[in-house]
Amino acid sequence: MIKILHIYPKTNAMIAQYVDMAEKGMSDNFATASAVDKKSARQMCKDWQPDIVHLHGCHDSELLQAANYAVKRGARLVVNPHGDLQPWVLKGILKQDVRWRMLRNTIRHTYALIAQSKTEADNLMQLAWNDRVETIVNPIITRTTNAAHLSAMTCNIYNKVMASDVLTLMDDDTLEALRLLLKAGITGDERWLEKPFTLSPDWQKLYVYAQYEGIAPVMNRGIEVLNLMVPEPLLSPIYLPNDYKQPAPSRHKEVLPLVQIIKEEMEQGCLSVLRLVELDRILRRTAPDEEVLLIELDGAKLRPFFACLLQILSEQTGLDEGFMPCQPLDNKETQEIRTTITNHLKI
Repeated sequence: MIKILHIYPKTNAMIAQYVDMAEKGMSDNFATASAVDKKSARQMCKDWQPDIVHLHGCHDSELLQAANYAVKRGARLVVNPHGDLQPWVLKGILKQDVRWRMLRNTIRHTYALIAQSKTEADNLMQLAWNDRVETIVNPIITRTTNAAHLSAMTCNIYNKVMASDVLTLMDDDTLEALRLLLKAGITGDERWLEKPFTLSPDWQKLYVYAQYEGIAPVMNRGIEVLNLMVPEPLLSPIYLPNDYKQPAPSRHKEVLPLVQIIKEEMEQGCLSVLRLVELDRILRRTAPDEEVLLIELDGAKLRPFFACLLQILSEQTGLDEGFMPCQPLDNKETQEIRTTITNHLKI
């Protein structure tokens, strides 16, 4: 069950009516609660631990702070501005103002913005803080829709939010299954696995993650190699970072140029697991001359970075020590690589 916490100003009767209409039509898959001030919102986040916080209106800075507090505690944020981000409203806030910076940063990391008209949606897109804009017409102000439609559309957005950024939602079994499937897919032989595959992963999350990380063919190959019976994939729509680009194969067949690409993509914050799979495959299949390779890496000043990559490969794709040209390193730079990979699909 997905837990939704609505946060809205207690003095706004129209928003309260809107929230009530949306909540009444929610299916049994959702549990809802409401908070109307900073104190009650924080207390609900501590006690109830919502999956999604739905902030209604952006004018109240204390409620904005409460929403950010919920995000820090692991909730995913949806914002319905109710007109508070329209150009004529934002003119009242100086760009140097602390409120402006807080508002902008909050909106940038919101999973979805809900506009109530095409005009509001267009203005939100022109604002260019977040392109994940959905439009749900407000039944309170127009007869072209009704409460049932409002509730159904809102539920669709919630489901889409919870299907996004699946890496952070994977349990230990699912993470380990991903590593084993990638290793089996790369090697083409189940004998390379340290133990039999007896896990019960969340296949839906694995399919979604593999699709957007560009590693679906390798994972599917792993499934074939291990002769697993898995459910048909149901790739539901998800939200992606504003700057997301589908990873494409690099086509490099040598270690050094691929390591250079990985370094560049890490610095740009767009490193995908696909690059790790490609590097693992090269190291296993080409058996590069270790002495020559290390000299080349030293010349390019990439040897320490490469050693960090080997540690990541052991964790992500199960690269064995026998294929490592040097000792892996686990240090601050290694952690930066982990973080970059983790954040690739993060909103």
